[in-house]
Amino acid sequence: LSLQNSVTFGTKEEADESALRINKLHEVIKGKDKVTGGIYDALEYEQLLWVHACLQISSIFFYEKTVRKLSDKDKNQYHRENMVGAELVLLDKNLMPKTHNELKEWVINKSRERDYILLTDVAKDVKEIIQGGPVPIHIKPIWPFISFTAFYTLPDEFKKIYGIKDTKFKRFLVNFNLGLL
Repeated sequence: LSLQNSVTFGTKEEADESALRINKLHEVIKGKDKVTGGIYDALEYEQLLWVHACLQISSIFFYEKTVRKLSDKDKNQYHRENMVGAELVLLDKNLMPKTHNELKEWVINKSRERDYILLTDVAKDVKEIIQGGPVPIHIKPIWPFISFTAFYTLPDEFKKIYGIKDTKFKRFLVNFNLGLL
């Protein structure tokens, strides 16, 4: 998120510094996945694109839930502008999907691939934290809302992995509460 914020609201120098920190961190994130046996490398194009795409899609999703719907033109403008940040973290914009909807479809298709997304020990830990793990005292009163919203705004493929049972009433509650924001 630091890159999105610095590209959007900061100076070019701040964006470059943020990208440099991210790229240095990505250089050391590599190895063999103990769950799948596959190789992971944070500088691998598909993995970079996955993170970039999820940040972009979730930003637009949240904006539309809390502010207003965006036109395809607006989403595509955001997508093109977001490509500046993507290039700073070594994504080749010429290889990226050209529109927001193409990027979203890419994520949907990847998430439906067999064993592309798995419920690992780390994912279980994150679920426990979101459900009410250690939370700063000043956030505790609103944490049930944050937790509920976090789980019930997940895409269906992710809800299934986390065992989240969705209902029309829960979707209504999420939309109503987000509408109040």
